[in-house]
Amino acid sequence: MKMKASRIVVCVMFFALMIFGWGGYLGSLGEDNREYSSALDEARSLADKQLYVKSLQSYASALSISGEDESVWKEYVDTCRMAYEEGSYAWGSYVEGLRAASYACTSNLDFWRELLNEMKSGGSSSDAYDCAVKAVELGITDEEILETAYKIIYGFRYIGMSYKEIVSSPEGITAVNDGEYWGLLDREGEQIYSLSYRYIGPYGSEGQILLVTDKWKHVVNESGIAQTVVFDGIKSSLAYGNGYIPLQREDGSWYYLNCTDGSESEQYKEVSSFINGTAAVKKETTWQLIDETLSPTGDNFDNIKIHRNGACTYSDVMIASKGGKYSVYSGSGIKQCEFSADDMDLYMGSLIAYKDSNGLWGYVSLDGQIVIQPQFENAKSFSSGLGAVYKNGSWGFINESGRVVIDYQFEDVGYFNNSGCCFVDSGGWQMIELNNN
Repeated sequence: MKMKASRIVVCVMFFALMIFGWGGYLGSLGEDNREYSSALDEARSLADKQLYVKSLQSYASALSISGEDESVWKEYVDTCRMAYEEGSYAWGSYVEGLRAASYACTSNLDFWRELLNEMKSGGSSSDAYDCAVKAVELGITDEEILETAYKIIYGFRYIGMSYKEIVSSPEGITAVNDGEYWGLLDREGEQIYSLSYRYIGPYGSEGQILLVTDKWKHVVNESGIAQTVVFDGIKSSLAYGNGYIPLQREDGSWYYLNCTDGSESEQYKEVSSFINGTAAVKKETTWQLIDETLSPTGDNFDNIKIHRNGACTYSDVMIASKGGKYSVYSGSGIKQCEFSADDMDLYMGSLIAYKDSNGLWGYVSLDGQIVIQPQFENAKSFSSGLGAVYKNGSWGFINESGRVVIDYQFEDVGYFNNSGCCFVDSGGWQMIELNNN
């Protein structure tokens, strides 16, 4: 009997605690509701009196208690706008209010439209970029909002001067010519060598480079110390690699200069630089790979795509043709996938541009999967998330979903490097840099 009575007492106490707990919770909830309503009433009253800044403080108090009512966020944004328009609120504070409302009410397209338009017109590039990326990540499909977002994400500025000629490496190091002298720029457009040389050869992955003045021709290392002297008259060169530098004579023929012993190879019609012990050469009508002893290896190719600096591969990937069809090969000449096309661009580390039998260009992955269907008049492979495409006489850029994000406006273009920079031709070659860098 005593045990039964004890159980009854425990149950009563437990029930009493539950009632007390719920009562406390409901009391707290009621207090929050009262504070919320009071702050909201005060905010509206102050706004009616055109005391906008004080009104916004009260709105902020109300929204800190509950930010679920989208109509209250609209009142908050309207008050931010009125405070800004009358001059009592800074533009940055107005935009921060817009951002808070947009992030709280992610499906409100009016908030996003106003926020991105304001950011595009005057926001800091990093803040604008963050907001634009957020809009895309949320999956917003409104075309006007997306267009504004992508213009922010892929906005760019011109840097440096304009050049007559450029020769870029896949690594983004570029030899530049102003019409008289040559210099060398890093990935961000800063000078490595000033515009004071009669010729500068293309940069290679090993860092050695040909410098030519009126008095000498030296192959120098990254510290600028001469490693080899070139005595012959030359027309141009390609990048140094594996102890060899490819040089072109005045008659247009090519040979390899052994920078260790000064010996010269036989002549070729066309050549590539050495990378990882392999180079490509063309004697008559076909191309062939050679090793460091200059001996042929593997099969012949109709053509091998050569980078501007002379490299025939990038990340051990080579684009070459056999039997009139291009495909993806390893640096040693082994075919990597079954995909083939009438033409293909260089591999730059991402999607590869290819030309189909109808003459249109699309994009394929390294393993041969078509990612963007052929639809462009011309195209260049993707690098750093952007691919160049051609339409009605001008080049622009698309992202990997196939959307044009930098309008058609250039006479010619290069490839974006991993610093977000790219050379474009608009009556002269000049570097552009994406604003978000």
